Amino acid sequence: MPHVPTLDEYMRRSGAWARCAKEGQPLAGLRGAVVAIDGGHWFHSRYEPADDPFRCQVAGVPGPLVVSLLRDIDGFSEAGIKPFVVFNGLNVPAPLLQPHHHSEKIHNNKYFMAWEAQRKGDNKAAISFLQKNFKYALSQNVLQGLLCLLTKKKVEWIRAPFLALAQLAWITSATPPSATHIWASPECFMFPQTTSIILDINFQNHTYTTLDQSALFHELLVTQEQFTDACLITTYVEQVYPQYPKRRNFGDTLNFVKSTPNIMQALRSRTPESAAVLRTARSMIQHHMIFNYSCVCEPISGNPPANIDGIFGPRLPDQAFFFICMGVISPQVLNNIISATLVETSPLVDSTEYRGMLSDLVDVRANTFSTVCATMNPAFRSRSILWQHYWEDTNPQDLQIRAGPELSSIKLLANDEEIEVELKRQGTTHVDMCFVLSTRAQHSLPGTNQSIPLNSPLPERGPEPFRSTKSYLSSALLHSLISMENISPEGSLTPLGDVLNEVLLKKGGHMFQEQCLIALELLRAGYLTSMPLNYIPPSDTDNTSNHARLSSRVFSLLPAQLEPKPWNQVDHDLAGFHSVVTALWRSLRNLHEIVALTLFLQYQVELPPQAYREFSSQLPFFQQPGTELGIVCKHIMEDTSDNITLESLLATFPAFGTTQQIAQQLNDGWLFWCSVMSIAETLAKNGVLTPQQWTDFEQTNTVLFSKWSSIPGLQAE
Repeated sequence: MPHVPTLDEYMRRSGAWARCAKEGQPLAGLRGAVVAIDGGHWFHSRYEPADDPFRCQVAGVPGPLVVSLLRDIDGFSEAGIKPFVVFNGLNVPAPLLQPHHHSEKIHNNKYFMAWEAQRKGDNKAAISFLQKNFKYALSQNVLQGLLCLLTKKKVEWIRAPFLALAQLAWITSATPPSATHIWASPECFMFPQTTSIILDINFQNHTYTTLDQSALFHELLVTQEQFTDACLITTYVEQVYPQYPKRRNFGDTLNFVKSTPNIMQALRSRTPESAAVLRTARSMIQHHMIFNYSCVCEPISGNPPANIDGIFGPRLPDQAFFFICMGVISPQVLNNIISATLVETSPLVDSTEYRGMLSDLVDVRANTFSTVCATMNPAFRSRSILWQHYWEDTNPQDLQIRAGPELSSIKLLANDEEIEVELKRQGTTHVDMCFVLSTRAQHSLPGTNQSIPLNSPLPERGPEPFRSTKSYLSSALLHSLISMENISPEGSLTPLGDVLNEVLLKKGGHMFQEQCLIALELLRAGYLTSMPLNYIPPSDTDNTSNHARLSSRVFSLLPAQLEPKPWNQVDHDLAGFHSVVTALWRSLRNLHEIVALTLFLQYQVELPPQAYREFSSQLPFFQQPGTELGIVCKHIMEDTSDNITLESLLATFPAFGTTQQIAQQLNDGWLFWCSVMSIAETLAKNGVLTPQQWTDFEQTNTVLFSKWSSIPGLQAE
C-alpha cells in the first residue's frame, strides 16, 4: 500500500499530534521490551533526500542515513530494547488497487530539469527536483545495503508477505505475541489489532512518544471504519471530489467520510468505480496475508473470502513467501508474475542505449519467469505478462510466458566431499562463479591427480536434499551459468565461458567476477564504448574526452568503500551509463535468485534459517556499485595540471577516508581495467569488437597508464 498522502501533514497542522500523543515518556519504560518496527517508516523518519540525493540515485547507500541508523542501533542496545524490523514484501496485485501513476514522461522531464540545473552549477535546484521525485522511495539497491547493515549489527529483520503494517499488527496480537510495542505510522490503525503505536524514539533525550488508537479516534471524532475508509479513499480512490481530481487530501476526505451516512452509495453516485475500489481495499485490509509461526502464509482474519485470489493473486507456494521473508530474493520477479505486469519506470538519465538494453533483456526476463513458473500454481504456467514501457502510454507488449521444463537434476559435483577436494585444489574457500567455471574447465577426482576431460558428464542429483550451503550454492550457480550460456547443458564451457574463465584466472580477476561478467555482456552488446550516449531528450552536457569517458565507465563498475559521509558529486554520462548497467545487473540478479528459488521448490533444502540469508549474500550481483570510482577516474583523466596527489584526491573526495584507502581502491581499479582490456582483446580477435573500438581501448590504456604512473602511491603494472 502506498504512503497515505497528506495524513501526517494533516495531523501535524491540525494539532492532533500535540493533543493526543503522549510525549516525553522515559525510555527506561521500554527496557527489556521487544519493539516491532516498520522498516520503511524508520528509514524515512531518519532520512532526508536532500542530505545525499545524488549518491542515493546512483546506487550508493546514503551516508547520513547510515550514521542515523547506527546511532539508533546503539541507542537500542544502551536502552536494553530489542528491535525487530519488518519490511514490505510483495505488492498487492488487485487490479483495482494498482497505484495510479502520473505520466512517466512527466517524471522523465523532471529528471531532465534536475540535470540541466546541475549542468549550470545550480545544485540546490537539482536537489530540489530529485527530492520531489524520491520523497518516499528508496531503491531496491539502497535497501539491500541497509539490510546488510542490519544483519551485520545483528538486528533481526524480515520481509512481510505483503504489507509490513499487517505483519506488525499480527505480531503484537498473536498468541503469544512476538513483540510488545510497534513503532510505525498511524496508518497501522487501519488494522483493528493495533491499539497503540510508538510515533518516535528520541535516544538523545532518552524519551519516546506514543499514540493510542482510542485517543486518536476520539480526537478525530471517527470510528475505526471511518478512519480506515478515509485512509483507503485518500490512497486508492481518485476523483472523490471532481473539483480536485489530482489532489487527494486526507483532511477533506476525512470530513467527507464523517459527513456521509452511506459512503458506498455516495461514492457510487459520484464515480461508479470508486465503490468497487473501496470494497476491494476494505477486504484487502480485513483479510491481509501474514506469515504465521508455522511459516505458513494466511489471512490475518483466519477466514479468507472466496475472492481472495482476486486481491492477492493466485496462491504462491509457502516456500516462496519464506524466501521473501528471509530476504533471499527480492519481490520484483514474483510481483511481475502475480500482477501479470512489468512496468518500466524512467531512469535517472534516459537514453537510446538504456531503451535498447531493456529490449535486449526481454529473453533473459522471459527465461527467468518461465523457470520458476514451472514449479508453481498451475495458474502461472501459461501467463501473459504485459510489458509497459515508460516512453509509451499505450500498447504494452505481451511477453506470453510459458512455463519451461523443470531444472534438470544435474549438479556440479557428486557430494560435499568432492566440493571440499575441489576447493582445496583451486586454493580457495569460496564457492563462486570462478569456482564453478574452473571446476568444469578442469578438475581432479578425489584422491587422484588425474584430470577429468572437459566433456565429462555432470553428475545427477539423488533423492537426498541439499544439506550444505556450498552444495546448494554450487548447483544454483551451475544452472544460472547454463542459463546465461557460459556453460552448455552438457557441462562444457561455451566460448563465452572460456573468455570469462580465462580472465578470472588472471591476476586479480577473481576479485571482480560479477564486474567482469557485466563488462563482457556490455562489450558484446555494444554498450561499453567511448562514444557519448544518445540522450532522450537530446542534451549537450557531455564534453568529456573519449579516453576519460571509456575509462571512467569501466571504473564505475567497481564498488567504492566509503566512509558514511555525504557524496554530493554526480556525473551526467556516468549516471546515464549506470542506468544501462542497472537494467542488466538487476536482471542477472533476478535470474540467480529465481534459479535458487526453483531449486528450493523442486528439491528439498535443509539449512538453518540464518544460512539462507548468508546464501543470498553469496549469490552474484547482490549489490550494485555506484559511480563513485568512475567519478574519481574521470577527475584524474581530465586533469591538465599534472599535480594530482593522493592528498589532493582525498581533499576533493573526503568520503574515501584516508589516502591509503583511495590508493588501494584506485589500484584495484587498475587491475580491473587490465581484466577488461583482456576481455576486449579477445573479443576484438574474434571480430566481436570493431577495429576502431579496440583502438579506443588501446589508446585509453596508454593515457590511463601515464596518468596512474604520474601519481605517487598508485601502481600501474
